[in-house]
Amino acid sequence: MFRPKTLAAFLLLFALPAHAQSGRATFTGWVAFDGIAYVDKQPTAKIELFRADDKTRENPATSTTTDEHGHYALQPAPLGDFILRISAPGYATIEIPVYLPSDFTGNLATLLKKAETKSDTKPAASQK
Repeated sequence: MFRPKTLAAFLLLFALPAHAQSGRATFTGWVAFDGIAYVDKQPTAKIELFRADDKTRENPATSTTTDEHGHYALQPAPLGDFILRISAPGYATIEIPVYLPSDFTGNLATLLKKAETKSDTKPAASQK
């Protein structure tokens, strides 16, 4: 028969891994496009996660693309401070700072607005 202290030590030994952090994060999201109904097939957006200290934004820590419904998943996502960049042809690119801690599960819905073209801009009125 187990003594109380032995039994407690035995249970604690096997309970510790259950409370340990996994060291992983899950980040999912949905991208909507300005001017396109959410029930219609969506354009493909590029999803990139850059380390916050990477000022060049040339080498993403991880990346993916959206599916035909605008959904994406970064699984497993790296941990730490990042800049999430979402881009698609014809739409303005957005960059959002995100922090991904261990055992984090997050979801982000984003609206990409149409990119402004030169024909969209009006020349400034001349001042007299």
